Amino acid sequence: MPVSITDNNNQENFLIPAPFVNINKTFDKQGDGEILGSRYSIQLKGYIVADRGSPKGDGSFLTTRADVVVVGLSADDWYEQLQNKQKALSNLISKLQSGAFLQVYPIDGAVTGFEAHVRLESVDLPTHNPGDPYKAEYTINLSSDYIEGPQGTPVDEDDWSTKNKWLISSSSENWSIQESDKHVLERESKNVKLSNSRKVFELTRTTSATGKNKFDRNDKADGLEPVDGFTQKYDKNGRAWQQARGYIYDIVKYGHQFLFGRDDTEYTGALPVGAVTLAEDPDDYHLFAMNLPVPNNASGPDPEYKAYNYKRSQTVDVKGGSFSVTETWLLLPNAYFAGNSLVTETMEFTTQEDPTDGTVTVTVNGSIEGLVDNADTIGVGNANNKDKDPERNEPVDEVFNYDGEAAGSSSLLKSKYTNAVDHYKIVITSLFDTAKHIINDLSDYSQLSVNPVPTSKTVTQQPGNGIITYSVSFETTNSGNTGSFIPYARKEELSVSDTYPGQLYAEHVVVGRRLGPVIQDVGTQTHWLREVSISCNVDVNRRHLCVSDDDEVMPYDTEKLCIAADNSDETSGTCSNDTYTTKTSCVEATDGATPPVSLGLVWTPTKLTWIFNPNFISLGTSNPRPSANGSLNAGTLFTSDIITAKPGAAPTSVVGGGNPDDFNTAFANSKEGSKRKQYVAIKKLLNSLDPLTYLHADFGGMITNTASSGGVTKRFTNAPQESWNPKTGAWSYSISWVYEIDDPYTTATSLFFDGAFNDKLYLPDRQDNINELPRTAPGQES
Repeated sequence: MPVSITDNNNQENFLIPAPFVNINKTFDKQGDGEILGSRYSIQLKGYIVADRGSPKGDGSFLTTRADVVVVGLSADDWYEQLQNKQKALSNLISKLQSGAFLQVYPIDGAVTGFEAHVRLESVDLPTHNPGDPYKAEYTINLSSDYIEGPQGTPVDEDDWSTKNKWLISSSSENWSIQESDKHVLERESKNVKLSNSRKVFELTRTTSATGKNKFDRNDKADGLEPVDGFTQKYDKNGRAWQQARGYIYDIVKYGHQFLFGRDDTEYTGALPVGAVTLAEDPDDYHLFAMNLPVPNNASGPDPEYKAYNYKRSQTVDVKGGSFSVTETWLLLPNAYFAGNSLVTETMEFTTQEDPTDGTVTVTVNGSIEGLVDNADTIGVGNANNKDKDPERNEPVDEVFNYDGEAAGSSSLLKSKYTNAVDHYKIVITSLFDTAKHIINDLSDYSQLSVNPVPTSKTVTQQPGNGIITYSVSFETTNSGNTGSFIPYARKEELSVSDTYPGQLYAEHVVVGRRLGPVIQDVGTQTHWLREVSISCNVDVNRRHLCVSDDDEVMPYDTEKLCIAADNSDETSGTCSNDTYTTKTSCVEATDGATPPVSLGLVWTPTKLTWIFNPNFISLGTSNPRPSANGSLNAGTLFTSDIITAKPGAAPTSVVGGGNPDDFNTAFANSKEGSKRKQYVAIKKLLNSLDPLTYLHADFGGMITNTASSGGVTKRFTNAPQESWNPKTGAWSYSISWVYEIDDPYTTATSLFFDGAFNDKLYLPDRQDNINELPRTAPGQES
């Protein structure tokens, strides 16, 4: 049974005398016992003889089966010959000869015997037996993935290379599921009151494999580059890590196994009707995980969970020959997304109360992250759905993609970013109402409402991640009062300062008077003074506004959204019983009896109106060229918008006639109409503070002679001051009045106090504290 090893020079080297050949076949198995491949351990155990055989004493090998005997060796040469032959075996089993070709011939040599491309594992040259100097033992250990022959026998069934299979020594597939820190927020109506928070689960699958090198079989002594005879030579994709990669990609594809299952049925929480029973379904590795609803054919839509946001990462260990892929999915309640945006979101509400002025500010910090439906039901198993094809080669661009498919296509792509934008449009318009419902949960803020116009707003867009974050602050008002005197104002401040009269006295310096100057009452007092300051901020950029019945600016930027909110919003209105905050809960309220009796409550919707913005400024483009067409864009030298757009400016024209001080609903939706409404409101506010409004009847006014009437006899107006910033919309107005009241204030007799001081005891040191009212007036109460 001749045995030879062909080296990298394609030289066949015979081992003579022929060694004993021991072959051990083992299997590479997974933990579950599945066979990944086979491995042959081959051991050549023989002897080298000092004066004959191969290798020869000079270190070379015989290239034929014929034995050669060296005659005339002396006893002193025997051990030297054995050492030379041992060295020759060591050189044959080396890096230089890696990937040698082993042949084990039948004795007669008529046919080929066992053949294998082998890996050289080790050579064992044990201690020479001192009692036998004529021969020495050796053991060569080899390994191979397959054995060919003998001639005429079937091919090796475990020779994966001939079956276009990947050479793998080990593999693993691990699934894990855990609760994510993300949530799906549900709302009673799709854009207002929060009603529930659904859990989101993260499903992870890690698949890994360790490969085996696959050498080029074109030469008998494969595995080494013929150029330098040393560099390893592999078959196509023959490195161990490449073999592992091929094996993994055959399993993973494009998330195919989980997304569709081996029966191409996507998992949505409940098994499809007619599918295999739950116990027989091999695809849903995540079933029965902690806190994840267990599906069954009879379940409703609520417990159904669906996979989104498929991600993949890979790790390559080149020298270790391993390759691994980690896949993640987000599992979310599928039922929620019917008609809703595909997003997860977080919301944080912070309420801050200013102790100096009592202002309560609510800040909402939110984050919206879009989802990608990697396993939608459009075209499953259909070539039209290229985005979900497990065999696809094109890059996946589902995070930020404005291109999509043709308009109206049923497979129109929805990227993470566009889904986030869609949801942001829904949330932001009624964020003030959402904030109101949340802060009203706190007993100390249960009576507060939220001004729809934010005091500050910051939005951050991350198109590359499909994330939108925002921070919006609102000021609160009493729930029964919008707190806005000026229509269409985004923010408003009002302050009133009253200076009361003081006594006038004469002062005479007397030389040598130790008590100082002589002070003498001259019988009169200083004037009354009222100072008023009004400021507000208006929108100068938007041509139209959506406003409520109370002239609050609502956060709807289009007429369509404004009208839709007016007609259908569940929370835009009031119930005759303020316990109920939605239209449905109000009209469906019952007494709880059996059978229930309707309470007959009435829901009054808030009417929203799309109006011309009276403070809008249309500047156009700066261009000094005169033009006859009256447009600043075309070169008109001036525009009156800058001045007439300020709050309180009287309308320049009266549609349908009438006094500009009057408000006629016939032209309420015109720009003149909205301007007039703002003008009248500011004038009404000033009139309410003007002392002339309280002119006493004795002096031609409307106020009767009572202690609480005011009793103004005359008033004079100081020069008002107005400030207007047409770029920012900031406006302020200051005015003051000097006036007189039928109340001496510092003297005895007063109609204002209904003659309370007519007892002539008007000096402080002569007041009868038992029988006389305290000498006080409004603003000086003790």
